[in-house]
Amino acid sequence: MLDDYYSHHPTIRLVRPVILTGTFHSDTRKVAHFLAGQTGLTLLDVDDSVAHQLGMSLVGLRHRDGPFAYLTHERAAIRRLVSQKPPGIIRAGRDALACKTTLEHALESADILFIRRGLDYEQSKYPSRAGLMHWLTQVRVHRHRPEVEDRAAHVIEAGSQHALRIAKMIVSLFGGSSAAEHPL
Repeated sequence: MLDDYYSHHPTIRLVRPVILTGTFHSDTRKVAHFLAGQTGLTLLDVDDSVAHQLGMSLVGLRHRDGPFAYLTHERAAIRRLVSQKPPGIIRAGRDALACKTTLEHALESADILFIRRGLDYEQSKYPSRAGLMHWLTQVRVHRHRPEVEDRAAHVIEAGSQHALRIAKMIVSLFGGSSAAEHPL
C-alpha cells in the first residue's frame, strides 16, 4: 500500500480548479509539477493540451501559422480545462489569460494563483544587458494586458526561491495536506 508522499491518491480536494500562472520566467511549469506531486491533484498544462489536440508542438504551430497562432487554441483550452472534474491544477502561460473574456471566464470558474518574480531574479538569469532588456520589454508588453496579477486569488512573492519551495508555499495556502475540500 502506498501512503503519504508516494500515494497516488489526492491528499487535497479542491472546490474549484486552480490556474497557476505568473510573470515571464516564473517557473510555473516546474512549480505545477512539484505541486501536483505533493498533493496528488491532476495537472493539466494548457500548452500540452493544445499540442495534444492539434497533434503538433506549439513551436511547430508558430512556425506554420505565425508567432501568436497558439493564443486562440490556448484560450479555448482554458475554457475547456476549467470545467474538468475533479478540479485540479491548470498551468497556463501568461499570454493564455491576456484576453479579457478568457480571463473573466477563468475567474468565474477557477481560482488564479499568480507567481511573481522580481527584477533581481531576472538579472541572475540574464546577466547580459540584451537579455535584461528583453525581459523588461516583456514586462512592458504585459502591462497593456488585463491585470491577471491584480485579479488573482493569491499572488505568491517568489523572489529567487526554487520551484519546490514555491510549491510548498502554495500547499500551505491549501491549509496543509488533509483530504478535506479546500476553497482558496
